[in-house]
Amino acid sequence: FGGASFWTMQAEDDTCLTISGSIGLSASTLSGSMMLKSSDTTIREFRQTGNATHFDMNTNNTIFEFTNIKFTNSNATKNVAFNQSTAGIVYVLFTNCIFGSADGVNCPNGAVKRTAGIPTVIMNGCSILRTGTTPAHHGLDATTTTLNDCEISRCSGSGITGAIPNWIYNTVFSYNGGNGIHTSNANGTNGKYVNCVFDSNTLDGLRLNYVCLNDTIVINSIFSNNGQAGVNLLGGGNTPFIEFNAFYANGTTHANNYTLNATNLTGVDPQFVNGASGTRNYALNGTNLRAKGFPDATRFIAADQTNTKSYVDIGVAQTQETAGAGSSFLTQPGMNGGING
Repeated sequence: FGGASFWTMQAEDDTCLTISGSIGLSASTLSGSMMLKSSDTTIREFRQTGNATHFDMNTNNTIFEFTNIKFTNSNATKNVAFNQSTAGIVYVLFTNCIFGSADGVNCPNGAVKRTAGIPTVIMNGCSILRTGTTPAHHGLDATTTTLNDCEISRCSGSGITGAIPNWIYNTVFSYNGGNGIHTSNANGTNGKYVNCVFDSNTLDGLRLNYVCLNDTIVINSIFSNNGQAGVNLLGGGNTPFIEFNAFYANGTTHANNYTLNATNLTGVDPQFVNGASGTRNYALNGTNLRAKGFPDATRFIAADQTNTKSYVDIGVAQTQETAGAGSSFLTQPGMNGGING
């Protein structure tokens, strides 16, 4: 697909779209784009049967958008769904998409891979499951990543690897064979990790190789049952904002190269409904982390200059209030909590 036009394709029935080779995306710089989506809210399968990517993105400064699509690969030797092979920036937007499957059948070797350039990935309501195992494959290998309401689980490598910045909200990283997230570059800023769960990853929950500056934020998130550290700040540096998180049953330490302050809860069971690999229900089934997030429920917001208190649970899910509780709700991306006005 190429040219300066805007391509829109719709999958209109339950027939599986099938290809046996990679589709090259070469829309004109700054003027071309392509959208692939289901004709309704049903998720349609798009299957690669060859040892190839679904798409090879080879023109910079272009935009590709995918909605309600499940990407699978049935070949014995698999590849990632998307590869960027050109210098420059490519924007890829996914909404309500699935990569792989819960049963491990026909899973591609990850969602996006960077061979060259700066892939900028935005995902809303997406799931990346069970990448291939020989060698270990990561869920996402991108330069700039924004996730909201997503899951990256049971990948053979890390959930995310690559450079920063990452802006991650309301997302679960669980049971990955490497780290939940591993930022591999030496220096950087702007990492934001808000209302997330990092659970049962083989290595660290969140591993940051770069020198953390003050605009790195880790807040309202749960780090539990990871094989090594909950948070591992390998690069050291200035003091990032790591507050109002919960750390539980991590293998070696809750935080490496960083001293957690008193706003962080350590050794407190998050009381998941069912955090088992096949279930992954990370809603809270108890009060240990309820209303323990930021903004602080013990004070009024805006430096006590309002009469409003916020009650934010730590983690990816907020507690459902009982009927007639008399509370109104203000919902913000990545920081959902009851606002008692």
